[in-house]
Amino acid sequence: MNNQKHFFNLFIGMGLNVILGIITTPIITRLVNPEDYGDLALFTLFGNVFILVAMLGHDQSYTRFYYASEESRYKKYILGATAKTPIIISIVVALIIFLYYLFIDKRQTPLYPIFATYIIVLTVGVFSNLTVRLKLRTTLYSLIINMQKLLYVALVVFAVYFSNLDHLVILAGSTVIAQTAVCIAGILAERESWKITGFSGNLNSQYNDIVSAREITKYGFPFIFANLCNWIFTGADKVMIKMFSNGTELGIYASAVSVVGIFSIVTTTFSTIWGPLAVEEYERKNEDRTFFVKACDYVCIVLFAMGGCVVLGKDLIVYLLGAKYREAVFLIPFLTLHPVMYTLSESTAYGINFAKKTNYHIVVSVACCITNIVLNYFLIQEIGSLGAAISTGISYTLFFALRTKFSCKCFKVKYSIGKITVMTVMYYIFILYNSYNRIDYISVIMFICCVVVTIIMYRVRMLELVKLSFDYVKSIFKKLF
Repeated sequence: MNNQKHFFNLFIGMGLNVILGIITTPIITRLVNPEDYGDLALFTLFGNVFILVAMLGHDQSYTRFYYASEESRYKKYILGATAKTPIIISIVVALIIFLYYLFIDKRQTPLYPIFATYIIVLTVGVFSNLTVRLKLRTTLYSLIINMQKLLYVALVVFAVYFSNLDHLVILAGSTVIAQTAVCIAGILAERESWKITGFSGNLNSQYNDIVSAREITKYGFPFIFANLCNWIFTGADKVMIKMFSNGTELGIYASAVSVVGIFSIVTTTFSTIWGPLAVEEYERKNEDRTFFVKACDYVCIVLFAMGGCVVLGKDLIVYLLGAKYREAVFLIPFLTLHPVMYTLSESTAYGINFAKKTNYHIVVSVACCITNIVLNYFLIQEIGSLGAAISTGISYTLFFALRTKFSCKCFKVKYSIGKITVMTVMYYIFILYNSYNRIDYISVIMFICCVVVTIIMYRVRMLELVKLSFDYVKSIFKKLF
């Protein structure tokens, strides 16, 4: 019941986040041009690239070794041991960018100092959020992410109406300020973990035998290459749209990606909680793998159901974005494969981490990276941003397949691969039709057929989900009354 409570607490928080996203995304898209919205996507993309490299895989090490000891002093040690180097790297790089802005940049664009601040805040924020997540403070985490979205939108609206700043500067600056606020909130909430003793090295001798600096580096190092390839894999679409198409198409594509962000109610909920729970379950040395099979089945049902609903309602959702973004309606179907396949792979891929065979992550990322670039190169030139959406969907399907294959090789679990394959094939037929057509009776019939097949295949799991939900609601009422 405790694990169930964490899932539902975060699910409610993410539900609020989705509602905020539905309300606020159209506000932003109606205030700024598609070109500026597209450039913001590149701004955040480059920030994420930096994080992928500068993190040195230490964020993965932090998650993997967090439960090696339950002592509070150990928690400080592992945070300091993993966070110190990435934070130093981010500060050094930020200083170089500031110096470039002051002495070399002839245009004196404020985007340079904004970006320099952004990479520092992002780096610290990774460990700030991880600490809250690993302690399973789900209510706090939900509050933080909703606060970030609200603050971002409030800052953008205020600046657009009451200043003459360039819209890209407003979007980027608001992003950084909102990120800074949630980062500070996370640190204050877990201030005991962030005490300087964990970063000073005084605890090294005491806990070095549990997890050494060498082991942290060895485990995390392959993630540098895997993450870099993963960035090329996830960012190639935006960069290549900019290269082979135009800024307007990039902005429309970015708006479609934002719409698909509705999936965050499930994807972020699951990814946030699953990592700690999976590692904890593995550490118990339990030979029964039913825990992992059930989690995969539950996620499969919910994700494909949400994907179908988003695709079915795409015309209404895109209408809210404004006339300049209407073409995003045809990009949404294939883009939904990103959260579906990525999150599904999260439920099956932890065997790689359990076995510490992190080199497999490099193999997966390289294969998907090459596939994505090749598909983008040919499809974007032929059918524009829709080609990027199709490339993304196919690449993430391959991503799921490879991660699952290598994970099962390291940690044998009998996932319901046959059922997942049927669901995936049905979904591909459904989104292919809806990528070229607006909602009609054929779309509705296809959706109903998918629902019927899902119920037939997963009827036992669906009954379990209903019972879990009912038990949770009943426990809430008992506490209240």
